[in-house]
Amino acid sequence: MGALTDERRHEQCSPAQLHDEGLKRNSRPPSSSLYRPEGREGRMKGGHSPKRCKKRCRVVACEEVSEYRAAVLALVNSNDVVLEVGSHVGGTTKVIASVAGRVVGVDQQPELVAQARQNYPEIQFENFDAFDSTKLVALAKSLPQRITKVCIDISGSRDLATVIRLMDLIDKTINPDIMLVKSQALKKMLLRARLWIEHPLNAKVL
Repeated sequence: MGALTDERRHEQCSPAQLHDEGLKRNSRPPSSSLYRPEGREGRMKGGHSPKRCKKRCRVVACEEVSEYRAAVLALVNSNDVVLEVGSHVGGTTKVIASVAGRVVGVDQQPELVAQARQNYPEIQFENFDAFDSTKLVALAKSLPQRITKVCIDISGSRDLATVIRLMDLIDKTINPDIMLVKSQALKKMLLRARLWIEHPLNAKVL
């Protein structure tokens, strides 16, 4: 599982190494074990040959604010249009803006959006609930370029079911290259997870 391997490796890397790795990843296709490029040799493990194999969104899970912001600096570059869900008063949005081509912050609390706009008038902040797919799609369509990366911080202690539901909605409506998620529950789950097709006890040849 790509997110699991990346998370453990990132904990041992310096910020410079993370940044270099982020740039390399932005220029190559997803590393999911189920992904294969289209074409004569393109197929999914297990022998399936889908008619269309779309680019899969990678997920990077973080737990603390410092880890979340370090990942932003490593994985976001000037070619990216970034959506931050849960922008609060704009602290992390400013960090994203320092490396991204463009960033839009979204928060459902009007008073926080008002404060963020006051703090950083040069950054675009929108006030709506990210679970509103109609408004989410409208925002994406209003931008001159596609949203390439989405940063999600709806409270690091939010229950896993809510986090997953939001991730699924964003994947279906925006389909970014990477979702960077600050969630204690998600990170802990990924650290415990392993694909059976990659398990050493699975001797099946795929």
